[in-house]
Amino acid sequence: MKLSFSIFLVCIFTLFIAGSSNAQSNKGFVKTWGGGDGDSSWGIGTDSEGNIYISGEFHGTIDLDPGPREEFRRSTSSSDCYLSKLDKEGNLVWTRAWGGKGGDSTHTLSIDKSGNIFVMGEFNDSCDFDP
Repeated sequence: MKLSFSIFLVCIFTLFIAGSSNAQSNKGFVKTWGGGDGDSSWGIGTDSEGNIYISGEFHGTIDLDPGPREEFRRSTSSSDCYLSKLDKEGNLVWTRAWGGKGGDSTHTLSIDKSGNIFVMGEFNDSCDFDP
């Protein structure tokens, strides 16, 4: 797979989770991921077990794994959407990507008490929500 990266626009997402303010507990982490074609993250939430969910949009090719592994996705149009689940240590559990013929974007996400994930956004033309 040929990857193309823009020299002028490199967007790398950074996620920083600070631990407890307790002096004995200095837990926290910083994770980065992204591609070279202008990616955005618009929604973030946690469930009752401390898992982290992140939604956004990407253009071109993106590596959605913030760790040493690679989880590449390629957009089918000008922009597609993604939803990723990280464990409480910031390791990728799973990721999903979807999109259609036009530009697609997520705006926010919400997680209810039962653990159901709701992603709000928009699509143009048509969209495959079950890729």
